[in-house]
Amino acid sequence: MTTSPKIILTQSPRYCDASRWDEPLCIHKSGGIVGCDSVPLDEFATDPRGHLENYETAVFVGLTEMMTPSNRTDDVWEFTFNQMDMPTVSVDRLLFKTDPWRSWFHFGLVNAKYRDYTYSYLAESDYEQFFNGKTEDNPFSLEEIQKWGDGVIESQYSQYFRTFDVSVDYEADPSEEFEYSELLDDLFQEKNTIGQVRRALEDYCDDIHPDRYLPKRYQLFRGETEWELSITNLPIDQWKASYLQELVDLTDSIAEVFYDE
Repeated sequence: MTTSPKIILTQSPRYCDASRWDEPLCIHKSGGIVGCDSVPLDEFATDPRGHLENYETAVFVGLTEMMTPSNRTDDVWEFTFNQMDMPTVSVDRLLFKTDPWRSWFHFGLVNAKYRDYTYSYLAESDYEQFFNGKTEDNPFSLEEIQKWGDGVIESQYSQYFRTFDVSVDYEADPSEEFEYSELLDDLFQEKNTIGQVRRALEDYCDDIHPDRYLPKRYQLFRGETEWELSITNLPIDQWKASYLQELVDLTDSIAEVFYDE
């Protein structure tokens, strides 16, 4: 029985080779694998054990679409992560969308070790500590993903994003720089989270630069692979464009490192 790799990244999940697994059942949200018995997630969730009764391998197609922080405590995931006792495979376009810590969903699903994380809240908490500058330890750096993904992940493409260009098309004048600084001081007094501060600063940038184009993290992974960003020279735009570039670089580096020609 083929049990490795357990996480397969492919730009065409529907056409992944299902013959590599023994008696597979594909669980999906928007389409299973051609030639593989399949069931939509919402139907599977009504009776997971019953649906798997006559199969040897559970293949989840598109986990990044199916599992999110808001539904990770649903009963179907409790069964899948903690009670299912058969080989499990994850087939997806990407290892994560939005935040790199969500990579753990794949590892947890297929019962592959990643650090000492036994559930996703540990992965999220550690990454948020790094993201917010409280530690220099990045638990989902390329080096860490490569370490724990060795023998577990296979990529069927060597690059995901084709282009990612950033243009500073608006230079704030001294009065706008002063307003930005004053706004920043006020926000730290008024807002409860760093996220709220960042969003308000971005709203200011939108106001002074109506043609500003800087996607949110989740938008970066909706399928578009060519990006041309238009930003201001203000710190929030510089920081966010830099972080998006890091996500692009990480995604492409993961594809390259685990690429199986």
